[in-house]
Amino acid sequence: MSVQPKNTNLDNSKRPKVLSLQGCMASGKTTALKFIESNTDDVIASFEWDDEMTNVLNQHNYDKSVLKDYIEVQKIWIDKEIRRYIKATEMKGNSVVFDFGAEEIEFHTLYWPRTIGQAWDVEKYLHKELGELRKCFPDKILFLKASEEKLRSNKLSDSVRQRRYFEYYFNKIMPLKEEWMKGLNNVDYLEVDNLPQEQLGNEVLNWVRRQKEQIHMVESRCGIVCSECTFKEKKGCKGCVNIDNPFWGNCIIKTCCESKSLNNCGECSEIPCDNLKRFSYDEEQGDKGKRIEQCKSWCNR
Repeated sequence: MSVQPKNTNLDNSKRPKVLSLQGCMASGKTTALKFIESNTDDVIASFEWDDEMTNVLNQHNYDKSVLKDYIEVQKIWIDKEIRRYIKATEMKGNSVVFDFGAEEIEFHTLYWPRTIGQAWDVEKYLHKELGELRKCFPDKILFLKASEEKLRSNKLSDSVRQRRYFEYYFNKIMPLKEEWMKGLNNVDYLEVDNLPQEQLGNEVLNWVRRQKEQIHMVESRCGIVCSECTFKEKKGCKGCVNIDNPFWGNCIIKTCCESKSLNNCGECSEIPCDNLKRFSYDEEQGDKGKRIEQCKSWCNR
């Protein structure tokens, strides 16, 4: 069976905050996610779909040590993860937390062959599929760091899952994953060795809350860089969290402009606004610099 990539048409402009829990097997990800699910109404918990994948893959006689079969298997995993992402982000909630997110599928797709001594150029064969998968990447990742002793203790005390894959994952996968994680710029770490289950859940939930409060957009529609704006630092500006909000209206960026003595017509509801249509502006090319200068020339008239 050959799995063809689907046209997902992912629109991330209106999605909730997307977060992911990472770590080794038995590090406490599922425990923390169950705590979040039981103690909050505005955070969506997305658990792994491993049972579905097991059933699908059992229908075929794939040999992952053969490149052709491995590519087909990963197409199925990528398709599954994109569907999981779409389902979770369409639910009503301010944040979505994944028990392993899309980053896990990318890592496994690219690095698993190394664990069997292969150097396949998987990116070449799955370039399109990986491109779609990367649209599902989390905004932030929390990596649960646990010692080998803690992991083995958790594994033994888990009466639900046998974790037959644990030894392979711990010895072959984790060294590669830990090195790969060091190259990502959106990863936080939490030491979990001394955390009882409830405290672990609270620590992870507090981390989720902190992520929700952070400004997600870097630049406002008027060209102001939020991270460099002194008004933001004083007032906690959140004016550009949702790019679909009207530019003026109740937007705090308007107040920011006024605090800097920048005149404005106050009638913008989109970019380019009606007042700017007399200027030459190519939205397809995204000529941001020209747009900003035109905006300034109009607003300071």
